[in-house]
Amino acid sequence: MKEDLKWFDLKKYYGVHEFTHLDWFVHLNHRQKLFQLVESKSKNILTFGDEKKDLDKNYLNKFNLIKESPLEIDAINHGKYSSIRDATFFDLCKVVQYNPKHDNYPDLSVIAQLLGLTEISKKENEKYTPKSISYGYLFERHLLSLNLSKPDHQLLDDFKRWLLDVRKKRGKKPIRCTEKKLNMWEKNKVLPYLDLTLIAKLESIDLKQYEIGGYLFPDDDKLDITEKIRKVVKPLAEQLLKDESISTLRSQI
Repeated sequence: MKEDLKWFDLKKYYGVHEFTHLDWFVHLNHRQKLFQLVESKSKNILTFGDEKKDLDKNYLNKFNLIKESPLEIDAINHGKYSSIRDATFFDLCKVVQYNPKHDNYPDLSVIAQLLGLTEISKKENEKYTPKSISYGYLFERHLLSLNLSKPDHQLLDDFKRWLLDVRKKRGKKPIRCTEKKLNMWEKNKVLPYLDLTLIAKLESIDLKQYEIGGYLFPDDDKLDITEKIRKVVKPLAEQLLKDESISTLRSQI
């Protein structure tokens, strides 16, 4: 075992076999953000030693937590990830982004206030323009007008009709991640692979595929660990970090 990777221990990932869709979504979404951070700062960050520069204390703690207790994560607001929730300013930006005349809406905060959405500062309005927002799993969102003066049964019937019409027009069908897939991710050590390669990238540790295989499958003498990493684990982990995969998981929470 390399000196810089002595923190790695598969026993820390024992609880992954009990992960729900929500757990996988939270952990993959978290890793995706950390990978993006490392990528954007790679020219400035080399190690966890004196040479680290552009990561604030909060993010450094997140990386250290990956090393010390990778399954521990801050509690989340489940409502934030619900398939139905109050529309936000970001949802409004997303709708406007797909409008070919979006340049005609320079001050979206005014529209947001008229619609009763969360108020934002002028600085935030300038920052989050329709052209600049990266949405990740928010790209499937719709703004919906709801008349709460109508009885529940009518609202539910109207929503079902609206949903059928939208799915027909967009050709979008619900995507499912089955329990079998979740078990397969755990069996192929996707989460420890991501953490191992994340820290190696952050600290500029040269890690070969056969070495990664040795860390992930130390007791499987009959397995070609290099081929296992190259053909199965690596492409699977990379696919699960894509926005589409994370969005699919989120839709099943």
